[in-house]
Amino acid sequence: YILKKNSGPSGNSNVRILVLMDATSSMSGLLEKCKNNVDTMFDGARKVLVEKAQDPISFQVQLAIYRDYDCGLEDILEASPWETKPEVLREFMSRISAKGGGDVEEAIEIGLQHAYKEHLKMPLSQIILIGDAPAKSPKQIEDYRKTYAGGESAWTRAFATPVHTHRT
Repeated sequence: YILKKNSGPSGNSNVRILVLMDATSSMSGLLEKCKNNVDTMFDGARKVLVEKAQDPISFQVQLAIYRDYDCGLEDILEASPWETKPEVLREFMSRISAKGGGDVEEAIEIGLQHAYKEHLKMPLSQIILIGDAPAKSPKQIEDYRKTYAGGESAWTRAFATPVHTHRT
C-alpha cells in the first residue's frame, strides 16, 4: 500500500510539493536550518526520481511561510514562486526572518488557506507542514481578526473565510 501511494509521478505529470512553515519567533533556529538545506532537499528528491526512472525535474516546490496576526496583513503569509531550481528557493528563504507570534497558537489557517488556493489552481501532490505550535481556535481567529490590521473586513478581503484545522 505504501509503495503504491509513494511511487512518484507517472509519465510526464508534475509533482507539486508545498512546504508550509511557521515563521514566528520561536522557529528562528529551524528556519536557519531550512535555509541551509534547500539544496539537500532537491538533491534527495532528484536521486529518488532517477532511481525510479522518472524525470528528475518532474517536480516543483513552493516554500510558504505563515506567522501570526500580530505581524499584520503584509507579513502573515509569504510564498515563493513554484520552482524546479533550488537557487530561487534559497534566495526566497534568504529574505525570510522569524518574527511575531506572541501567544502559543499560530495562524496555521492562513497557511492552509494558501495551500487550498494553490490546489485549486493546479492540484498539489503533497503538503509538508513544519511548525511548533497548534492552530488558533475559531474564537481566537475571530478575536484576532477584529484586533489587528484594520479589523475583520480587512482580513476577509485578504484571506476570505478562515479555514480551521478542526473542521468535521
